[in-house]
Amino acid sequence: MLPTSSLYHFHIFKSTDLHIPPTFAAEIEQMFFRMGTLRFLPLLLWVISSVGTQAQITVNADQTAAALAQKLAGAGVQISNPVLRCAANANGSFTELNTGIGLDSGIVLTTGAAATSIYYTGVNGTSGLLASNNNGMPGDATLNSVSGQSTKDACALEFDFVPQGDSIHFQYVFSSEEYINATCGPYNDAFAFLISGAGINGQKNMALVPGTNIPVTINSVNSGTPGAGYSLANCTSMGPGSPFTSEYVDNSNGQYLTHKGRTTILDAAAAVQPCSTYHLKIVIADAGNYLYDSGVFLRAGSLQANKVSAEVVAPVNSGGKKFVVKGCAPATIRVSTTSARNYPRTVRLAFGGTAQRGTDFSVAADSIVIPANASQAQLSVTALQTPKNGTQTLKVLFHSPYSCDPNDFTDSISLLLYDSLSLSIRTPDTTICSNTGIQLQVYGDSLFQYSWSPADFLNDAQSESPVASPNRATAYTVSATVPGAGCSPKTAQVSIAVKPAPSVQLQDLTACNFSPVSLQAAVAPPYNGYSYLWKGPAGFLSTDASPFIPALRRADSGIYMVQVKPDTSNCTATDSMLLSVITPAPPELTSPSVFCQEDKTETLSAVGEDLRWYLHPDGEALAAAPVVSTNELNRFQFFVSQTVAGCESERIPVNVEVKKCCDGIIIIPSAFSPNGDGKNDVFRVRTDFGYKVIQINVYNRWGQLVFHADSEREWNGTFQGSPAETGTYFYDILVACVNGLQTRKTGDLILLR
Repeated sequence: MLPTSSLYHFHIFKSTDLHIPPTFAAEIEQMFFRMGTLRFLPLLLWVISSVGTQAQITVNADQTAAALAQKLAGAGVQISNPVLRCAANANGSFTELNTGIGLDSGIVLTTGAAATSIYYTGVNGTSGLLASNNNGMPGDATLNSVSGQSTKDACALEFDFVPQGDSIHFQYVFSSEEYINATCGPYNDAFAFLISGAGINGQKNMALVPGTNIPVTINSVNSGTPGAGYSLANCTSMGPGSPFTSEYVDNSNGQYLTHKGRTTILDAAAAVQPCSTYHLKIVIADAGNYLYDSGVFLRAGSLQANKVSAEVVAPVNSGGKKFVVKGCAPATIRVSTTSARNYPRTVRLAFGGTAQRGTDFSVAADSIVIPANASQAQLSVTALQTPKNGTQTLKVLFHSPYSCDPNDFTDSISLLLYDSLSLSIRTPDTTICSNTGIQLQVYGDSLFQYSWSPADFLNDAQSESPVASPNRATAYTVSATVPGAGCSPKTAQVSIAVKPAPSVQLQDLTACNFSPVSLQAAVAPPYNGYSYLWKGPAGFLSTDASPFIPALRRADSGIYMVQVKPDTSNCTATDSMLLSVITPAPPELTSPSVFCQEDKTETLSAVGEDLRWYLHPDGEALAAAPVVSTNELNRFQFFVSQTVAGCESERIPVNVEVKKCCDGIIIIPSAFSPNGDGKNDVFRVRTDFGYKVIQINVYNRWGQLVFHADSEREWNGTFQGSPAETGTYFYDILVACVNGLQTRKTGDLILLR
């Protein structure tokens, strides 16, 4: 250790875990340099903890003795009477993640602050914050002799335990700030795992360098390079082989721990007498003075007594299922202990489950002996041949030779006992068509692994139920095995005969509305005995080889499918096609749908290309557009379409009605004499009340319009300001009726002079 009166220089660093800004770290460093003393170290630790960390090792300090002892205890030990003599901040529990130390969790005892021991101490090779805390605690008398120094700041955890085995062990890592600078010096911080009890003379230190009786200390496990001013002799004097460099890990760059060095994971072990009470003291202390901390990390649950464990060696299937099959090889169970002894050990057996010993299974004895100088033995369980009675369960329990309770079993295994294996094919010998497949299925045990031969035309030759699609007659053999079970392979066979099937091919087709079409199927090989079944839109059904549709409609568009089957087998071929019917939009009607009786006849009209008129939707086209006769009341129906790019539209109906539009009196003179005698000098139309003349046109015999009026005006017999000639004229008069309809009156009149 360094004298307490000396001044020390501390480097405050920026760490990815501490997130201390470099400028802030420099200010803290300069502050402590100016102070020139260590008495403000607690303040420095508070500053670091206030900045915040993301440490990969986390410590929960100030644990109780019971919590620490129980966290260390593992299988085969019972803990009692725990006592802790340690500064509150010097002990704790820890967890670590991917740090390389190798202890996932456990407890830590230190000569300083447990939490401080896990801060990074340097980045990129720089020296870092020293872990040096004075807790003001006394030392430990036993460690005084181990280290050869007066010790300080001791931290000790003690408890009693009862082992259920003839040896105990636990894993630990020792680390220290004494490493590097104080290696091979007089300040030899030390720790010990002191066990006492039956068969042990006084106290025995379990913290020994592996394979030696040399205690683990700074000077016995290190890099082999003395600190400045110190002699290697201080290390070699620890005992033959010291220092043990292979057990040392340099931490000068501050990887995961504050302390500049640590050991590898070491194992502390001691022989004990089963079921006796022992006392264990775990203690660590500074040597010489209170400066420069050390710590010991102990793996959680690693304080264990050697125990008996069992596992099924064979057979074990890929799903982890452990089993034995009646009539096949026995199951092999391996019984193991932690270490060999120079005397034999007997492990008693007990059995449970639904399987009956002597009926369903047999074992050689009620116990198994682990021979002297061996750590394991094997047990065979044979499943006996019985009538099929379903899967049975067997549980084998193992009583430790060290158990303190005759009813306590240290381990157990479970086995499934299967009936003798059987195999048959569910699929009968079958005839299939060459263009089809069939699924092959078997009755077999769930443990089976299958192999089909030949593999030709199978989708998976290792499947329990492959699909076979042979193009020739094939006999398939399935072989079923249970890996590791020692069972002879089971086999079964099925024959598949193959009949040829026809092939059929259809081509998509596009045709005009109302055009004829014949559906064609290309079938191979040529044969006169095929039967056909066509199906299509709108309920289309035909058994003709080439169905004929005389006049397509829009509803005929869609998918047509044909099934072709020879009369010699049920092997069929199918195909489908798309029939697209081109149907232009229908024309737009321009004719009125209602005509008044006695109106002039009118030719029906519509807007479209290449108009075609029909008396019936399926009849022949008329030579010209229909002319509606208004001589008498009647109803007519015609049909019209247009043809665009050679394709005819739908033939839409045109409904026409001749109605009696006006029943009132309309008086039209047949002659008048515009000679100025005051008698019948004008041509005037007279109507009943509510009727109104809305247009009058008068034409001469050459069709020339000589008079026009849009109201009930009268014609005075002049044309272009001069008297019209005597003779016959023709009128066209439009009258609005009371019922809202209109009527047209045409005829002739005589002009006299």
